[in-house]
Amino acid sequence: MSEIFKLKTKGDKINKILYGGFSYTIQHKQKDKLRWKCSKKIKCKCDAVLCTSKDIFNPKSIKEHNHASDKNTLEVEKFKCNIKNRAKLHMINQVRFLLRCNLNPLKPTSLEDLQIEGDWSLYEGRQFLIHDNMDFNHERVIIFAVDEGLQILTEAKQKTTSIYEKMFKIIIDKCEEQNLFPDPRFLHVDFEKAVITSASNIFGLELEIRGCFYHLCQSTFRKIQDLGLQTAYMNDDKFSHFCSMIDSLAFLPLKRVHEGMDFLKQTSISEANELLSYFDTTYVNGSHKRVGAGMNKKLRKINPLFLPKTWNVFEPH
Repeated sequence: MSEIFKLKTKGDKINKILYGGFSYTIQHKQKDKLRWKCSKKIKCKCDAVLCTSKDIFNPKSIKEHNHASDKNTLEVEKFKCNIKNRAKLHMINQVRFLLRCNLNPLKPTSLEDLQIEGDWSLYEGRQFLIHDNMDFNHERVIIFAVDEGLQILTEAKQKTTSIYEKMFKIIIDKCEEQNLFPDPRFLHVDFEKAVITSASNIFGLELEIRGCFYHLCQSTFRKIQDLGLQTAYMNDDKFSHFCSMIDSLAFLPLKRVHEGMDFLKQTSISEANELLSYFDTTYVNGSHKRVGAGMNKKLRKINPLFLPKTWNVFEPH
């Protein structure tokens, strides 16, 4: 079945569609459907009519056309739309350029003066500033990225310890060329073991690794997706609330995190048991490994991949 191609002819209103090699314009808007007439009604005296739902789906022909369809119509209209959009974008960019020439902000003299908003937070009309914690008293964190860049970073396959070590060494070398010698005491990273291991190898074991709450939540949500629970998370308020309680362990005093996990285990709902077990093993209590055999069999405690002190946000840093 052919797809309906929608054309915006007046502002954001859709008054023209293409379907099956024919073009139609709106004729009547009824209570539960739309009625479309052939665009060549006058030129070819064509009485063909197409009905769709109000959201322009489920097309149904009422009267047939008295002329042949044009299979190139769709490509032609797409080409015309592309030209219009490019011309519109070019005009917008020209206006922005002229405005910026005259309205460049003053050079900031402090962090408080640095305000990134409006067009200055965009790249080619898309959001470019993805984070600004506005912390003027401690550590201002500003992150720029486009969606494509985040996608590429997510799909990167070779994020190994050796690659991260090379990256850190390059940064150190470039600093030393400027007679700068970095010796960080803390490092904020996401929950990726290769980054943590490589940073400790390069900067020393005394380096304190800290993960942020945002990445903790991301990690939990990825596990929800891996377990096939995304639909339940989106539609079941009770389940999504319990998932939020798991992440909220980060806000407990560090010495009470294990107590909080015990509470969640006692109040867990069946849908969340596997997710809770993963979080406990990875971030809280770790797991146990069976060692030996027969009478010499015993359990050895294995620490969680990321200790609570790594992701806890209650304790001041």
